[in-house]
Parts: sequence; structure tokens; C-alpha cells
Amino acid sequence: MFRKPFDAREPRSAVAPGRIVGARSGRRATHAPEERPPVVLALLAGRVAAARLRDQLGSDYDVVVTSDSAAVPTLVSSRRPRALVCGWTDGLRQAALATVRLVGRRWPWLPVIGYLSAGLSSTHELLALLRAGVSAFAFEEADDVRSHVRHAIVNAEDRVLAVRVRDCLSGTLAPHALELLEFCLAEGGREPTVAMVASALGVHRKTLASWLRREGAPPPAELIAWSRVIRAAAALSTSTRPADHIAMELAFASGPAMRNLLRRRLGRCPTELRAPGGLDVALEAFRAYCRLMPCRQCESRESESSGVTERERARKHVAAEYRAAAARGEV
Repeated sequence: MFRKPFDAREPRSAVAPGRIVGARSGRRATHAPEERPPVVLALLAGRVAAARLRDQLGSDYDVVVTSDSAAVPTLVSSRRPRALVCGWTDGLRQAALATVRLVGRRWPWLPVIGYLSAGLSSTHELLALLRAGVSAFAFEEADDVRSHVRHAIVNAEDRVLAVRVRDCLSGTLAPHALELLEFCLAEGGREPTVAMVASALGVHRKTLASWLRREGAPPPAELIAWSRVIRAAAALSTSTRPADHIAMELAFASGPAMRNLLRRRLGRCPTELRAPGGLDVALEAFRAYCRLMPCRQCESRESESSGVTERERARKHVAAEYRAAAARGEV
């Protein structure tokens, strides 16, 4: 059958849509669906502040603005925003403190950012918003307002997650282990090391390991690994972004590296953690791991008291298996 030769001067629209020119398999090209920007809900009094916030966030966020405090619970339930940005008052000139407290009780995972004017805000307003549950502040007159607001959103998310995990695990972990875990969760996209955590707590890394061992808590490296598991589960349960994008934001080497860590620690894949209870799954698995720590430490002490390390025990086991195989004539 005669086939028309491909002409490089032929317009691209003449090529069959969705087909890769020159591909041997002839499969149609598949493209990932376009990612929607995360939603930021804003409770602001005037149009000027709303327009300024939209300009500061740019196209990275879908800003949903309302001036009615009563509409905030409905919008949070339907739109699942990444953060709530609120001023001192709403469109009815009523203080936003009651709305901030309501959001903190019903949606503790949602960070709340105070959006104020540095020249008009008083110390009383700042303290009142902090006591109500505001996680961070963004000021309209900042020099680099766009990056300032974005960093405030990210830092508020990290802080809210750290406080929520601390409250959930306060009766499970020892004080030093809880402090270490909270620091790792508040670090955001950075991957903390044992030396970094020890330096932040003002002790040597060996001293920190000794404290945790004395309290019956997991070692520092294990706590850091579990903090990454908890952060990944929280991000997956509150976001619709692809798993590879979340892995990149959380400083994983790759998307498969995050998936392997979740399967190894939780026995689940990222898709199974997309529901709102994904963080609870990670916290329950971490509690179960902590409950088994005394048994592991007893086994470790018995090995140390007998003078036999794990490597020596494995070497002796392999040697015994070899001798048994030789006796049976299999070697």
C-alpha cells in the first residue's frame, strides 16, 4: 500500500493528534492531567485587600475570597483549602476571632494566617489572633510580599502539623523524643539529620541517643524516619497533588523512594492514604512501633550482656547451616 512520505515542511496539525511521529510502537501519546493549583480561602473585609492578596499569590494558588464569616465552614468543607487567610475583621466589621477558634476545633489540620497591615495593626490584635489559633502572620507592606505570603503558608502548615502530632502523642512518647519529633515535623521540606537535631536541642548527638535509650524511646534516626512518614501521610491526606510532587516538596530522593518508605513502615501505598484519615493511620502505626520498643531494647541488652552482637549471631547461624549441609553431603 502506498504511504505518503512525511514532509518536514508539513504543518504539525497535519499529523494525527496524540500520535508520536517516528515511534516504533505506534502507541498514542499519553499526557498527565493538568494539575490544579491548591486553594487558599481568604476571609477579608474589603476588595482592596482581596485584590492585593491575589496579586501576591499569583497563579500558584486559587484564592477564594469571602467577606462573610458564616460562609467559612461551608467553604472549608467543600473546597478543602490549603490555608485560611483572615484579617482582623470580616465584611460586617465583626472580629474574626470566633471563626479562627471554630476552624481550629473542627479542622485542626488547616493552618490559619493573619493578614494584617503593619502600620494599622496593634499589639492587642496580634496577641488576640495568636491566642485564637493563628499560626503565622503575613503583612501587606512586606518588601517581597509574594514569597513572604507563600512562606507563611508553608511554615504555618508545618507548625500546625507539628502541634497536632505533639498533642496526639503526648501520652505515648517521652519528653525528649516528643521534642525531637516536633522539631523534625516543623522543619518542613528539609531532611534533618541526627547532628542537626542534636545541635538544635543544644546537646551532642551521643547525649541525645543516650537520653532516648534511657527513656525507652526509639533512636534518633528512627524518629527522623517516622517524622518523614507522618509528614508524607499528612500531605497525601490533605492534598490532591500527585505523589511525585509531594515527594519532591518533602525532600525525598524520588517518588518511588517515598512509596517504598510508606510500604515498609505502614504497609500501604500513597493512594490508600488519600482519605482524610491518612494521618491517623501513620500515627497509629507509630504508636504500635513505640509499644514494641521495650521488647527490642531487652533483646539488645541480652545480646550486649552475652557479648554477642547481631553480626556475630548471624555469622554463627550461617556457619551452623553450612556445617549441617556439609554433614548431609549437600556441599
